[in-house]
Amino acid sequence: MPRLPILILSLLPSLALAAEGTRPQPPAPGAQPGVLKLRVAHIFDEKYAWHKAFERFRDILKAKSNGTIDVQIFPNRVLGEEKDYISYLRLGALDLATLSTGGLSTVAKEAGLFDLMYLWKDRDHWVRALDGEVGQMMSDAIRKSTGTAAAPGFEVLGYWSGSELNIVGRVRGYQTVKDLEGMKIRSQGVDVQMEQWKALGASPVTVPYEGIYDAFKSGLLDATPGIVAAVFTQKVYEVAPHISLTAHNYIVRPFVMSGHTWKKLTPAQRKLVTEAAREATLLARDYEIQQNDDYTDVLKTRYGVKFYPFREREAMREKTQALREQVAAEMGLTRVLTAIEAAKSPRK
Repeated sequence: MPRLPILILSLLPSLALAAEGTRPQPPAPGAQPGVLKLRVAHIFDEKYAWHKAFERFRDILKAKSNGTIDVQIFPNRVLGEEKDYISYLRLGALDLATLSTGGLSTVAKEAGLFDLMYLWKDRDHWVRALDGEVGQMMSDAIRKSTGTAAAPGFEVLGYWSGSELNIVGRVRGYQTVKDLEGMKIRSQGVDVQMEQWKALGASPVTVPYEGIYDAFKSGLLDATPGIVAAVFTQKVYEVAPHISLTAHNYIVRPFVMSGHTWKKLTPAQRKLVTEAAREATLLARDYEIQQNDDYTDVLKTRYGVKFYPFREREAMREKTQALREQVAAEMGLTRVLTAIEAAKSPRK
């Protein structure tokens, strides 16, 4: 088992007992009996869109529950990295987190579908699909895959982000498919990600999120897929000041609750959590788009980051079409891929 941060170690015993329902957790000093405490963790700082959304989630729940639901937010990797959050969610030692699809696919392979390039026509298509049939089908698949005989699966409360994913380069921009040949680009080690870059002639290199900066600095990476907000907040622009506007994906980040936590909620509490999650999801999406716009201006004017148009999006789409169909079939998600295609145009 991976080494746990000191803080989470102190929380595990009481959290595990609470999750198993063996006995009620004693209230914290100064807390009122009957208050349900929920813990959420993320890797970003307090200025990031996700933190603002988690604060909205906390405030709505506190108000609507008359103070009987209290959400504690742990930013800045206080409780470790994403892989740790996934372990804690499965144990019931963490209640909530927003996860990358690459990370989530280690326990729910179906989430890897969202790593495929050019699933989405535009952001409106992304919203229609995830707030409709596609989102529901994927939530069901994730719940089923993350569940075990001993533990219930993750409950998806919403789909966050919607930011354009572009190519962030160390020494140059990329404007054609030919430019991508031989490019050493970061991958999370997920098969779906690696195969599609190989199909484009690039050389995927497995690097953890927290290692991107050093990998650029050492020359291990030529490029990484990235969104503007992350380039700014993680200071990647210091070592990779070139952004090519491929828009090869619109990010999907499932906001999930531990199955242990969901199982112990009353119907009334589930309703409140679902309502608060919906409002937090809308805020997270809007705030992140606004941050991307603001950070784009700052990166251009203050830090001299160069942005390059990508001229062959359709060629990239065509080169990866067969892989999209193959991966969906292998995952048993051909119906989901069909539903994604059907959602491209608004229903009349």
